[in-house]
Amino acid sequence: MAPPPASGGTGAAFSRMDFASEQWGRIAGSLHHLADHLHEVPLLLIPCLRVESRAELTSVRGQAGAWGSVIPAFWSFMLAARERGLGTAWTTSHLSYEREMADLLGIPFDTVVQVALTPVAYTLGTDFKPGPRADADGFAHWNRW
Repeated sequence: MAPPPASGGTGAAFSRMDFASEQWGRIAGSLHHLADHLHEVPLLLIPCLRVESRAELTSVRGQAGAWGSVIPAFWSFMLAARERGLGTAWTTSHLSYEREMADLLGIPFDTVVQVALTPVAYTLGTDFKPGPRADADGFAHWNRW
């Protein structure tokens, strides 16, 4: 079983995932495969967010406004890529090294925040199927919690 991701966080505030679960084992296997093959991908795309300063992200409202301005656009890009036979995979693992990535790529760290990273490449096939989904009754609420 793969160890939990190294990200500087620990405990329940870091993740609700049970790192001893079969589900985590599948996710970890996928993460390891991505890490082992990332250098083979023809394009790595990093969506970024411009800020006046990183202090904008210290409140929940600031974070919601910031992430809400870029995540839907990036998700739309990923869907459009799939429609064209290109595969993507949302990952944030590089954010543990955001400053180093900014330095490497010439991204102004104080005013540009990296949001995610996705490899972009043609897929080996097109026989995609829906992934397993949790039962909505466990997290969707109507009119009250």
